[in-house]
Amino acid sequence: SLCIRYDSMKQREIKRKMKRNGFILIRETNHLVFKHIVTGALVTTPKSPRNNKHYSKVLDRQLKKSIGISL
Repeated sequence: SLCIRYDSMKQREIKRKMKRNGFILIRETNHLVFKHIVTGALVTTPKSPRNNKHYSKVLDRQLKKSIGISL
């Protein structure tokens, strides 16, 4: 269905951004849990955030807090 496709697109965008910033996916149950390769910092994101544009900014803030930079 269209809703499932939209959610998977959000997940792909989140995974792509996390990979660019040096994170690997550890777990994918109710949330996506990523671990930074160098520092070991953990970042948890929802599988399907309600507002993708707003969540992109939230994710940038989380990355800046955990590793100091966001690409």
